[in-house]
Amino acid sequence: MPIKLPLLHLLLLLRLGAAAEAVSPPFINATIAACEVSVSPSVVEAQTVGTYQSLTVNCSCCDSIAEAGWLVAVRASISNAQIAAITAMNRRERQAIPVQAALRRRCDVGEACTFREFPYSAGEVKQLYIEANNVGRARILISLFAVNSSSWAQLKSVVRKPAAQPGADSEDSLPNKVPLGSGEISIVALRKQRMIDRAFEWSIGLVASVLAFCMGCMTDLRETRPHYKRPLALLTCLILQHLFLPPIALGLYKLFGIADDMGFGLVAIATMPGGGMAHLTVFLMSGDRNLSAAISLLNALINLGLSPAWLSLFTHYLQFELLHYRLVLWLLMLFISQFIGSLVATCRPGLAQAALNWVGRPLLLLATILMVTLGIYINHYAIDHLESKEMGCVLAFIASGFCLGGLASYLVKLDKPRRKTLAAETACCACLVAIPAIRMSCDSPTADLATIMPLAAAIFTPAPIIVYLVSHRVKGLLGSFIDKRKEKQSRHYSIVSSLAKMAEDVTAVSAPLVIEEGEDGSAEKQKVTTL
Repeated sequence: MPIKLPLLHLLLLLRLGAAAEAVSPPFINATIAACEVSVSPSVVEAQTVGTYQSLTVNCSCCDSIAEAGWLVAVRASISNAQIAAITAMNRRERQAIPVQAALRRRCDVGEACTFREFPYSAGEVKQLYIEANNVGRARILISLFAVNSSSWAQLKSVVRKPAAQPGADSEDSLPNKVPLGSGEISIVALRKQRMIDRAFEWSIGLVASVLAFCMGCMTDLRETRPHYKRPLALLTCLILQHLFLPPIALGLYKLFGIADDMGFGLVAIATMPGGGMAHLTVFLMSGDRNLSAAISLLNALINLGLSPAWLSLFTHYLQFELLHYRLVLWLLMLFISQFIGSLVATCRPGLAQAALNWVGRPLLLLATILMVTLGIYINHYAIDHLESKEMGCVLAFIASGFCLGGLASYLVKLDKPRRKTLAAETACCACLVAIPAIRMSCDSPTADLATIMPLAAAIFTPAPIIVYLVSHRVKGLLGSFIDKRKEKQSRHYSIVSSLAKMAEDVTAVSAPLVIEEGEDGSAEKQKVTTL
């Protein structure tokens, strides 16, 4: 519905007081007091990226103001310029005709919003156009100002000036201005649904399931029995993953101030610990692989209940809609795949080894190529949304997992391999299965924005592992170099000390001694030098 704000105009005039009287004559003041401004539509709920949505700006007093020799300007303030842009098009030339270049300042729709200013055509309905540039939500504030006609040349000269720096105050860009009214529009920009997007989501889910099966093929259930009989390490890891990680993710979401949709994505991956990345990390860090296999299998089962429970609380807090049964179906597929692989490894070890050689390795290569090529092409919108605070939030979450797992394992006095295992398992999450699970369980744009965090976690999770491997390798090289130096110095010291002792005990070297011996008494000479 159109937004009418006559009371706002009166309040603004009272606040301006004498300043408004000095700028505008009484006739203009009376006209402005009775002015009504409306903007429609007030809500744009579903605009596809790359399309235009027209806005109608109506002004009841603009004709009278134009007859009095004043001009009317439109200011469009946008809370997030990455999501949408405002353009004004000439009806004949169909070209943008902005009065002023885009500037950034603090305004009513955001801490640092972007705004443009346009001339308003008196006597006719003004059309503005919203251009959706990226997935997300934004707010737009349309404000009308009456401008003294003597300052129109100065107003037009602003176009040739460079844009202000972010955070600069540009209130004086419209000199001698008097506010007429304003209206706010909420916009939701959606990503265009294509067949390739669905194909990517199903292929990622399939890859995650097959990798879970291969991870199960490396799990002999008979070798995990000792960890079930002495479950200290197992229980410690499960408590950290399912009771500590989701609150930590919620706290980081609040601390870094990221968007609600991305905060939901961060909490979602926190409720899905484990996965193939955790087992691979344990293998690279020389941890306890049997403990990792036991933790991973139990996580796949526990996630079926606790992950929907945690996400229900979070979506209730943010008032999001979540299709729980779809989320459970994806997690169930992951558990069944890994459990079948574990049974194959226990009953038919040869078949499990063949599956790893002929299915696991090629599929791992395929998954890498898929994520690098098709994944980047489809999810390129995530690059614009992934700013420093989002990257810092993901890295802080991963680092918190490593530190929490390492500290807890140290407090319960576990050995070094199991400490590495708990640190890796607490830091890694099932990011691959989280992508299709979130996208098929939520509506857009929540689904598109929430999957940015699993994508970022999948990219940044190997970073601490690489740091550990590089530091471990450097430590090994330095230790080997120091050991060789010590061995060389020890050998040199042994030779010198032997020579010194010989010099003390022996004053001369005896002549060679000739020894005659033979089987038949014949003389065979050998020279033996004795010290």
